[in-house]
Amino acid sequence: MGQYKGFYFFFIAFCAFTYTGLSAQQDTSKRYIIFSDTVYIGKFYSIQLSDKSEDIGKLVGVNKSSFLMLMDGEITEIDFSEVIRISEYTTTDYSKPELEKGVKARHHTFLGAGITLPYKTENSHHEFNAGFNLMAGFQVVFNRNFGMRGDFDFVHHPRKDDTEKAPYYTSITTGGSVNALTFRFNFLFGNFIKEEANYFFSIGAGAGFNKRGEINSHFINYYNGDTTTYDNKSSGEALFLILGFIGASVNFDISPKIRAFIEPQINFWAGDDVPNFLSLKAGIIL
Repeated sequence: MGQYKGFYFFFIAFCAFTYTGLSAQQDTSKRYIIFSDTVYIGKFYSIQLSDKSEDIGKLVGVNKSSFLMLMDGEITEIDFSEVIRISEYTTTDYSKPELEKGVKARHHTFLGAGITLPYKTENSHHEFNAGFNLMAGFQVVFNRNFGMRGDFDFVHHPRKDDTEKAPYYTSITTGGSVNALTFRFNFLFGNFIKEEANYFFSIGAGAGFNKRGEINSHFINYYNGDTTTYDNKSSGEALFLILGFIGASVNFDISPKIRAFIEPQINFWAGDDVPNFLSLKAGIIL
């Protein structure tokens, strides 16, 4: 047996070297370099794109100028020029269905304006003219069907002049406009696939303050053929408000990084002499 020791040693070393070489060659075939980061076919990665969105998916292929990711059950080609960062997505269970579908966590900024149409209800003792509102919001999309948004919203409703006539007096009241600033929290349900036109329904609540404008009253009294007049002013005051609302929205691409949106809403106030109103907003999403 001693004369075969050298042969056995050579044979074992040759097999080990061959296995190592083949393994290295196999690993190399699945390993690529993207932006100085080493990535592997079949693993899950989080990528941040130039439009500030973040996607999670499974790497399934790499070309000279792009790579392929399995997201939302579909293979998407992504150019290197669109990517800011790519990093491995770590999880204890890669077999989770939501990862196979490709969970998308994105955030957007909303900027918009619109018209408001108030209508008289039991909590509003006066009538108001059509007004306007301004809004700025921050939206987070958790997956293809659900998101949340927080908005700062300003509403202005000018109150209609009120004239009351009676046999012995006439009164004219002006002022008292609504100037409400609120913060709103929205729950969003719909379609949030980035490559398509998005639509969703929203429901939410909010709170804030109404700075009611100064109210001016002018009275004319008629008595025994005499006419007297006098004026009364009521200074503006800040009132706390609570509101609820429901709405719908649709948005679509107008450039690679900007989307446009249109959003009707029905708004319900819980406050004294503040009208419920319909609103139609439009603006951009960054």
